Amino acid sequence: MVDRSEAPIGDGRRRCKHVGSSLDEFLAADGTSAEVEGAALKRVIAWQVERGMDEKKISKSEMARAMRTSPAAPDRRFSTRKTNQARYERYHAP
Repeated sequence: MVDRSEAPIGDGRRRCKHVGSSLDEFLAADGTSAEVEGAALKRVIAWQVERGMDEKKISKSEMARAMRTSPAAPDRRFSTRKTNQARYERYHAP
């Protein structure tokens, strides 16, 4: 079988060795698969909550009031910034 990953392209350039590999394989090799999946899941949940708020015409303040928390809490909960995640893990460690 011929290894085409280093075969020259028509103009003489070499192909990237990662061409053809999946994103999942790349993240697994990089060791960031779980972190990336967690951030993606968090973004999907935040998007679903936001969409539900739009459908029910609920503001962030009204949602926070229903959750019995501060208006900033939902933003912190659904933020994908690492600083917020680290802060959450520090104060809510099992």
